[in-house]
Amino acid sequence: MKNDKAYEKGMIPQHVCLLYRTKDEKIKLLTEYFKEELENKKLCLLVTSEKSEDILENFNRYKLDISPAIKQGAFRILGVKETYLPHGKFFADYMIHNIHEFIEDAKSLGYSGLSTAGDMSWIYENGKFYSEAINYESKVNELTLPGSDFKGVCMYPFKQKFIESLQDALNIHPYLIYKGSNMHINS
Repeated sequence: MKNDKAYEKGMIPQHVCLLYRTKDEKIKLLTEYFKEELENKKLCLLVTSEKSEDILENFNRYKLDISPAIKQGAFRILGVKETYLPHGKFFADYMIHNIHEFIEDAKSLGYSGLSTAGDMSWIYENGKFYSEAINYESKVNELTLPGSDFKGVCMYPFKQKFIESLQDALNIHPYLIYKGSNMHINS
């Protein structure tokens, strides 16, 4: 893994693992990411277990008011369980199918593409879906080739007791962001 100075405006790559220790680290990066993606006329999706009001408040602390984008349909907040675990199960192919539909939806509505950020902490609580989640992460790499209309930030909280589980997720992502905004290229 090597450090890359490319993490500047306009340089967030297509598929990134965000490894965070604090909520503030996560919110700061997400604010920068979504501000840029909204400016680039992307349809933005945030998959989280947090309440919408808390998301709005957290983004507002970092000077990003997403309320107008939500009203216009340019920013959508989706729940973790409804998105990743409908009916209590996780299927990589089902998720990839949904991403394809969201990309088509974005384009048909006049957006330049789809930009997502997904809370992946659910795999800590649902270990039985771990290998299927890793399979999903691999398939996301196929969707995020250069020139793609899709970007994805996968958010993993750093928890020492899950360090072995994290290793697979870290290795699959072409890019890793940790310690705030240091980007590293996985090699």
